[in-house]
Amino acid sequence: IGPPLLETMARISGIDDTAELSRLAEDFKRRYDEAGLFATVLYTGVEDMLKELRVSGFRLHIATNKRMRPTGLIVEHLGLTHLFESIYAIDRTTPPYMNKATMIAAQIAEQGLLAGQSCYVGDKKEDGVAADANALRFFAAAWGYGDWRAELAPKPWSVVMEPLNLPVL
Repeated sequence: IGPPLLETMARISGIDDTAELSRLAEDFKRRYDEAGLFATVLYTGVEDMLKELRVSGFRLHIATNKRMRPTGLIVEHLGLTHLFESIYAIDRTTPPYMNKATMIAAQIAEQGLLAGQSCYVGDKKEDGVAADANALRFFAAAWGYGDWRAELAPKPWSVVMEPLNLPVL
């Protein structure tokens, strides 16, 4: 559910001062948690994709660099809570997970998932790296924040151009 906040703030603002970025990020989080998260909309086809995966017997989980509170509120606001068995966010534990790979490792262990029977869908290169670190098949969502071209994706990653293509794969 989006790239890491400090990365986004640096890219948007052009600021590289860590203290200033942290202040911007804290202000953003406060405003986002109050109202901004409710402006979240799904990409076309995502809800149908999720429902089709569930009906087909897939267990769905979320692993995100977004914080736990807004993630839960967004999923609830979009009416998707019933589709997911677990939500893991970077700040789910104290201290927070070191990175997405360690968070996914904890989710796999705690949810009783099997790497050989599980996959990870994401829209950033770091998502693929985290999937690889956990021996998960990776599907790059071309409809998200990432800029994916199938011919440039590392093997064995798969680029999925449209949400409804994912259940078929």
